[in-house]
Amino acid sequence: MYTSETCQYCKQVKEKLEQRKIKFIEKPGNKHREDWVKIQRLTGLAIFPTIVVGDNYYIPNRDFNNPEQLITILAAEDNSSNFSAEIRSEQAVKTLIYSINQGFARMLQELNKIKNEH
Repeated sequence: MYTSETCQYCKQVKEKLEQRKIKFIEKPGNKHREDWVKIQRLTGLAIFPTIVVGDNYYIPNRDFNNPEQLITILAAEDNSSNFSAEIRSEQAVKTLIYSINQGFARMLQELNKIKNEH
């Protein structure tokens, strides 16, 4: 887990992981600068905490919205180890497309409400 010493959210996530007895290695971004820069280039985001599990990168507000959701994702990660990275990536893309479609559908509903109000 890449963290920042001043990040309060990092502290919350670490506490939740420790409470659930989920082992992790903390890597402060300023002390692991080269790795952290590579992750930023790969993901296009520089947000702490970034959790790395194998080839998967979990970033707040992109992949999880709270520590509990992260715990759920990490539990699923353990159970998905039987699937190849290719299959997991394909499923992640499908889920992303679904989420985007849902977001556009909600936006269209809101626009229609605004249109009907005028």
